[in-house]
Amino acid sequence: MFHTGLPGHVPGIFTLRLEGRPKAFNVLTASDAEGDLDVLCVGAPSAKSSLRYCVDIDHGHVVLIDLEEESVELINNSISTFLEFLLHIGLFLKSADDQANDQQKNPYFDLLVARLSQVDAFALENAQNWWPTIMDRIHCR
Repeated sequence: MFHTGLPGHVPGIFTLRLEGRPKAFNVLTASDAEGDLDVLCVGAPSAKSSLRYCVDIDHGHVVLIDLEEESVELINNSISTFLEFLLHIGLFLKSADDQANDQQKNPYFDLLVARLSQVDAFALENAQNWWPTIMDRIHCR
């Protein structure tokens, strides 16, 4: 986090401004198939979302917790890869908004996917997981 920092907001992907509990930087306990996890909440996809991005305190993995469904999904192998995903997706979204021609977006999108695959291939392996779903959504913007 010291090199890139934690962004305050990446439109449609991440925010620190959370409504409801837990708030960013609160510690909570979540349960998955392997038992209880102590996690640090680091944000959410949107202010009103029931989803929370959290860091598994014992292992350093980033998980997505659905507070309503009480489910836990491993989304990145570390906080540093999570931050890199946010950084690169944020830069892509900014450049895509600056582009007037949709044909110019596709090469950048392919480069984004290639870069993120180098950063954390696990995060993009299964098309049903969080990040591939997000990638589909931003590709269709």
